[in-house]
Amino acid sequence: MSKNNVVLFIEGYNDPRPADIPENWEIYNAARPLCGHKHWQGKFRHGVFFVAIDPTDKFADGFRKRTIDLDGHLCKWVARDEVETWGRRYCKKYGIDYDKFEFRDIVTSFAQHWQKEQFNE
Repeated sequence: MSKNNVVLFIEGYNDPRPADIPENWEIYNAARPLCGHKHWQGKFRHGVFFVAIDPTDKFADGFRKRTIDLDGHLCKWVARDEVETWGRRYCKKYGIDYDKFEFRDIVTSFAQHWQKEQFNE
């Protein structure tokens, strides 16, 4: 999966992970309806259509393949304190005052670095 197929949701910055979806289920987002076990519409990210896939179900591999073929973006939720901890470490490493930044600026930098680390760019 390429970097363009992952969308980050930051706690307290974006919508929370749906409480009725088990933690081990995969959630995808796209501009069109997707294939999976549970469907809903939400705020626009890479579209308004969301789907959850139970990875233990016998149809999971087929749902996942079709969802990715339909340009589904895997959703990943990140805790706010993980972003803040990363931001403080990053600022300290480069001698930057963390408190001069708004949280949205830290989120933007975190997302860029997260993508780079995940996909070895």
